[in-house]
Amino acid sequence: MTRVGEFLTVRAGCVFVLFIVLMFAASVHARTGEEKAPPPSSASERDASPPLAGGGVTLQASVIQARAESYVRSLVPEYIEVESMVWSGLVDLKDLAPDAELNFRPMARFTWFGPQRLALDVTRGGERVRRLWLTFEVRGQARVACAARDIAAGSALDSADIEVGSVPLTQIPVDFATDPTSLVGRKLSRRYRTGEPLSARHVAKIPDVRRGDKVSVLVGNARFQVQATGVAQEDGSVGEVIFVRNTASGKTFLARVVGTHRVEVVL
Repeated sequence: MTRVGEFLTVRAGCVFVLFIVLMFAASVHARTGEEKAPPPSSASERDASPPLAGGGVTLQASVIQARAESYVRSLVPEYIEVESMVWSGLVDLKDLAPDAELNFRPMARFTWFGPQRLALDVTRGGERVRRLWLTFEVRGQARVACAARDIAAGSALDSADIEVGSVPLTQIPVDFATDPTSLVGRKLSRRYRTGEPLSARHVAKIPDVRRGDKVSVLVGNARFQVQATGVAQEDGSVGEVIFVRNTASGKTFLARVVGTHRVEVVL
């Protein structure tokens, strides 16, 4: 072999060895990079929204309902006997911070009859981070004034006519009464059956003074009083203030009804 051929052969061999060395180095570098690179994030991590209040705690809807019911029960008046509550608007609260707080707030005064609204504010450090609107309805009985017997329209109620009974909340009138004594002496405008809850719209006061009645008019104080005669210009019950006309002078003045056909001048 000539000297030129030997030179070319040696050079080709050097190039081949260099190629092998470079391939080996590239392979080692690739493996090292794979070991140092962090694992790729999962799809859920990439798509996750920021935490509701800076954490990862989940509060189940059933837990929220239990807390809401406890809050509502603390406000229920004594005359209502709660059997159950029906809720809507409850959802799981996810990604809560451990120090997040739940605050309930009525949106209006509860009537306890039909659907009621309640706001749930999720707060952290005094700042509200979310609000839920909850709706609930109380199922149960109410102890209210009812007719103790069948009572005809136009009757004046006495204590024997009224009793306190348990009535389903769905059957309670809006203007119900819980104190039977507040209805004694009043007149019914319609017939009531035994056990029916009494409604203020159908129970009117029986006036102690009627328009056109002659009344005794008291003027003065505990030490000195003068009595005169007047004519009532309107109906009135004890405690109410009405207009009365003085029969002697013809002047009209205000007087408070203090009894049957008796009034005293309002000074």
